[in-house]
Amino acid sequence: MTLLDGDGWQLRGCLGDEWRWHVGPDKPWDAPGWFPARVPGSVMDDLVRAGELPDLYFERNSRLAEWVPERAWVYRTRVSFDAPSVVRFEGVDHEATVFVDGVEAAKHVGCFTPFDVDVAGGDHLLAVVVHPAPESEPQVGHTSRVCVHKPRMNYGWDFCPRLVHQGIWRSVTVDEPPRAGPPARPRASLDSDYRLGGELVKGWNWVPVDALYGVPRPEKVELLLGLAARSGANLIRVWGGGLLESEHFYDACDDLGLAVWQEFSQSSSGIESVPSTDPEFVAALAGDARGIVPRLARHSSLSVWCGGNELDADDSSPALAALRAVVEELDPGRAWLATSPLGEADIHGPWEHQGLRGQYAHYDAAPGCNLHSEFGVEGMTNRASHEALIAPEHRRPPDRSNPVYEHLGAWWNNASLVQESFGGKMDDLESMRRASQWLQYDGLRYAVEARLRQGVGVIPWQLNESYPNAWCTAVVDWHGMPKPAYWGVARAYRPQHPSAQFATCAWGGEREMRARIHGDVSARLVNLDGTVVAEARGEISAPLDELDDVFVLDLDGRNRYVMTTWSTLEPLLDLERTQLELRDGELHNVGAVAALGVVLEGEVDDNVLDLLPGERRTVGAATAAAGWNATA
Repeated sequence: MTLLDGDGWQLRGCLGDEWRWHVGPDKPWDAPGWFPARVPGSVMDDLVRAGELPDLYFERNSRLAEWVPERAWVYRTRVSFDAPSVVRFEGVDHEATVFVDGVEAAKHVGCFTPFDVDVAGGDHLLAVVVHPAPESEPQVGHTSRVCVHKPRMNYGWDFCPRLVHQGIWRSVTVDEPPRAGPPARPRASLDSDYRLGGELVKGWNWVPVDALYGVPRPEKVELLLGLAARSGANLIRVWGGGLLESEHFYDACDDLGLAVWQEFSQSSSGIESVPSTDPEFVAALAGDARGIVPRLARHSSLSVWCGGNELDADDSSPALAALRAVVEELDPGRAWLATSPLGEADIHGPWEHQGLRGQYAHYDAAPGCNLHSEFGVEGMTNRASHEALIAPEHRRPPDRSNPVYEHLGAWWNNASLVQESFGGKMDDLESMRRASQWLQYDGLRYAVEARLRQGVGVIPWQLNESYPNAWCTAVVDWHGMPKPAYWGVARAYRPQHPSAQFATCAWGGEREMRARIHGDVSARLVNLDGTVVAEARGEISAPLDELDDVFVLDLDGRNRYVMTTWSTLEPLLDLERTQLELRDGELHNVGAVAALGVVLEGEVDDNVLDLLPGERRTVGAATAAAGWNATA
């Protein structure tokens, strides 16, 4: 196989039909107006590298690229073949016309399906016109108006600004035979009870690793899927507002033992969520599926096909009926879901923290489902990501009154709830970040634990993010660094993980603290100096006046919850300091009080630790540690 991938391409933009003047060999290679281009890639990425666009991942710069998809973009490269050859385009997003020496050789519509061009032997100029991006609907729109099978996310979503994608985004090959293997037997199937091989689902929702998804990022795919596997997850749901993923993605899932729930690129809208019934769209969707299904079906990781995300439709919808027919014909051994959620067995939401009492009450209530396939908690991004994203002079205030934060994840900016939960005392950015991430960590961990106690499968929203946001529901930031919430879910996914059920983490107004213990463990209520106030199995309680302002519910050291006797978490901001020592892969609390909410930096197997006085923990290759009341 010969690849035409790489840097040997040029790119220029055109308005109207001006592209017709630039597809032939009469224009010299050094003609003005052309920029270096990479294949596979993305038009916007090429323009950033050429200096025509600023860094699109900084502050509000993404708005400066919104003109790009209104233009046609001409790619060209010089090729030489010893004999007649077939040039295969694995994917052009979204509509293309191909010219060989200025003569039209092919037209194609559809970003997910390959097409071929016959080229005679000899030296040639190959030109590909990527036409202006098709119209589609952003998140707050009408699904019935969507008549293209293309990621909706890039048209503007709660976690992605408007960056409509164009480009030759998959490889260009020469004389490569089509991939023709039979469907693989799925390693684990999702059954009618939404169980995976008879076991509870423990998964993650997956979105494209980047908004400019044409740029290959295999290392990032491997990093994120590796984190998913390390967390104890057994399934990845590829969300329908994003992509039919790359071969590399499925190969990695095959190797890691992760099952894949694959949705076609259809999603809900803020106004209505009914798929289009336009016959041309339905036919195009079925045509895409005929190319997609055999390509992905050869992977043992593929567990279930799904028609899309949160569609107000079932298999009687023409679009979903067409997709199901192709799946049943070409991959009959795989499970099929019309949409998620569908009926009462699978539910979505909420995606926001419900408050210091509401979060626990909501998830302790029986959900009446077998699978909770979308739910989340929001929080600020990590410090390094935040500092790379926003200039120092624009970092305050970190709420929606700041236009920079309004652009970077406004849907998930819960600064007011964070302030309320911590007594309104936070006046610095670091405290706000720590507090918001603590709510995300504690809230998402509790949600997952509660659902697993109820025998309900879980797929938290979301593992990763496609664009760097200041506030988001992702548990791993855009740079691939886990937030505290990742470690909370990973802890909940451990086999035989003990957990506790309780009404709140802030007990002010009550006479006693009370919790029910799940798991074969002893529970202790421990004050900051290490004094044990109560110890029990099954159920534990203690009067509030015997507990410190901040205390720990400890389950044999395998799981711990930090609580207050106030009606808020404000006492966490004024804890007595303690001293940590980090040496030779071990963290030691050498002080007189507990070190709480300790977040480690570096390569570690566990994180977000609470160490009682005198306790030691093996922490691997940790390089630094910082908690509510201690650093190392």
